[in-house]
Amino acid sequence: MMTQNESKIMKRQERKSLQKLLRILIFFMPPIIILTIVLCWWQYPESYEFFQEYISALGGRKSALGYDNHVSMIIFITGFIMMAILTLAIAIIYLVKKDLLKYATRKSIYAFFLSLGAAFVAFPHDFQRVVHGIGAFLFVFGFAFFNFAAQALRFFRKRKLQLHKYRIGVFWDIFLAIFVFIVMLLFLVFYFLQFAHGLDAYHLPQIGQKIVLIVDCVAIYFIDINDM
Repeated sequence: MMTQNESKIMKRQERKSLQKLLRILIFFMPPIIILTIVLCWWQYPESYEFFQEYISALGGRKSALGYDNHVSMIIFITGFIMMAILTLAIAIIYLVKKDLLKYATRKSIYAFFLSLGAAFVAFPHDFQRVVHGIGAFLFVFGFAFFNFAAQALRFFRKRKLQLHKYRIGVFWDIFLAIFVFIVMLLFLVFYFLQFAHGLDAYHLPQIGQKIVLIVDCVAIYFIDINDM
C-alpha cells in the first residue's frame, strides 16, 4: 500500500512531466504561426502589403487583386488546423489534469477559445467571412489572454515565494504582464474603431494585429516551466 509521502512524490513527478509536456506544446505555437505566414507570403500571387492588410488576406481563395490564391490558401488552412489541434490538446490536458496544475480550468478555457479561433480562421475570409471574422477575434484575443494570464501568474507566484532577488526582476515581470495587456487592449480599441466608424486611414488594426502576434510569440518564451 502506497504511503501518503509516496503519493505526494508521485504527484509531484507527474506534475513535472505534465509541465514539461505543456511547455513543449506551447513553445511549438509561435513556430507554427510564423512558418504558416512566411510560406503563405512566399506563395501569395501578388505583393502582400504587410502594414495595410490583415494576415487573413494570405488565406483567401483570391488575392486582393483577384488572382488565384489556392496554394497560399491550402498552406494557410493546414497551418491553422495544426494550430487548432495543438491548442485543443493543451486545453484537454489542462482540463483532465486540473487537480495537478495551477489555474488549469482558466488556462483550459483560454486554450479552448484559441483552438476554436484557429479552426474558424482556417475558413478563407472570402468564403465564410463571418465565421472567419469570429475566428480571427477569438484567436488573437485567446492567444493574448492565455499569454497575459501566464505572465501575471508567473509574477504572482514568484512574488509569493519571494523568488525576485533583484528589483530588475520585479520590474521585468510586471512590465511583461502589463505590456502584453496594453498591446491587446490597443488592438481591441483599433479594431472596434474601424468596425464602428471605418477609421482605417492609418491601418492601425492591421498593424496592431501584427504587433499583438509578435509580442505574444516572444513573450510566451519567458513563461517558466512552473507556470505551465
